[in-house]
Parts: sequence; C-alpha cells; structure tokens
Amino acid sequence: MRKILIFSVIFLSLLQAASNEQIVNHFKSQAGLEKLNITVKNRQKVPDYPDFEFALIEISQSYKKEDHNSSNSQKINILIKGDFIFPEAVDIKNNVSLRQKIDDELLFDDLAKVYKNEAKENIIFLGESKKPTLVVLSDPECSYCREELKNIESRLKTNSIKIILTSFGELSALEKSALIYEETAKVKTDKQKIAVLKKYYDESSFISKRVSEDKIKNMDELRQKYLKLGLESVPLVVEERRLIGR
Repeated sequence: MRKILIFSVIFLSLLQAASNEQIVNHFKSQAGLEKLNITVKNRQKVPDYPDFEFALIEISQSYKKEDHNSSNSQKINILIKGDFIFPEAVDIKNNVSLRQKIDDELLFDDLAKVYKNEAKENIIFLGESKKPTLVVLSDPECSYCREELKNIESRLKTNSIKIILTSFGELSALEKSALIYEETAKVKTDKQKIAVLKKYYDESSFISKRVSEDKIKNMDELRQKYLKLGLESVPLVVEERRLIGR
C-alpha cells in the first residue's frame, strides 16, 4: 500500500478565502499532492466556538496494482477561522482543546449510529427514566472506570445511567463483562445492580465460574463494534440526548 505524505506546514498557510474550492486548491499546490484527489467533507461549526469551523479533508490516490485498480486514502481534520486553516487551537482561558472537541464530535456522530441500534440486553439501566440519561462506556478491568463507578450513586441523584461494557482488556475482562450482564439481568433494584458492578469491578475480583465461549464471543463482538468507531479509552460518559438528537 502506498502512503500519502502530508507535511504539517500546509496547515499554516494564509488563504484569501476559506471556501472549499480554495482549500482544495491550496492542498493541491503542495509538492506531491497536485495529482491527488482532494475533497472537503463534513464541514461544520465547532461546538461552543461558532467563530471556528472544522472540516475533514480526504486525500486519495488511485493506482494500478497487478491486474486490478486499487486506491489509498488519508483523512485529516483541520480547523478554519476566517482566512486561516490550522491543526489545533486552544482556549487558554478555559483550557479547552478545539482539536479534542472536533474528535469528540466526530466520535459522537459515529457512536450515535451504533447506539441507536444497540440491543437492549447490552445496556444496563440504572435510575429513573424521567431523569436525563447518561450513557457510559466502561470496562470492568479499567482503573479509571473503577474510579468512575465510585460516583454512580451521586450521579443517580440527578441522572439515569445506561452502561455498555466495552472492554479494552484481556479474556478475564470479557468474562467479567458477560457475568455482569448475566447477573444484573436477574435482579431488579439499582442497589442490587450496583452491587454486581462493584463486585466485578473490584481490583481483587476473580472469575468464580466458567463463562461459555459463546458469551465471550458476544462480549468481544460488542466491544469491537465500539472500538472500530475510534474509541481510544474508557470510561466515556456522554449525555444520551447528544446521541439520540443526531
């Protein structure tokens, strides 16, 4: 597979106008990119920063490989403000990375598509349905997820919670995930469900019974579905309305 090399200096150039056409022309003016296919996609305002936009730049090339046509592509996110494009901007006052806001927004777009079709048995529901709902992607063997779980009772005072187990760990994490789903499905109260979660999230917890290969496979398929979206770490906590409203 051929690689498309793109130098960071292209992000620092001054544009006469930040139209899609001129952004494309600018990229094509860079050495080595003039013959490639360049498209501006998904251009929109940065949440909470309406003076900024972000866009996905897709750069691709087609070539002959043996007896068939093949292609290679690279995608880059850029920030746009007025006549300038650049890779990052930081709100110093509020310590906010606009790059991170872009990455979150794109992840939430993809996450929404998957979440809307998630099977009921893969969601552990806690709290009262009338309260605003938080969706939590979590891993029973993640130390940060253990810390997040300590906040669950306080969160339930103002929110309902839906937990989806998306393990980054080894086999034991998948086994624990399967047992958590199995045991929380058998109890009714939040207190009982939280007890199950805390049992398997405990750092000293161990697998006390065999978990079938089918259940392990199901847990692996569940986590892979979310990892393929670009999820890089857990816990991820997002308001459900941000997913449903997309």
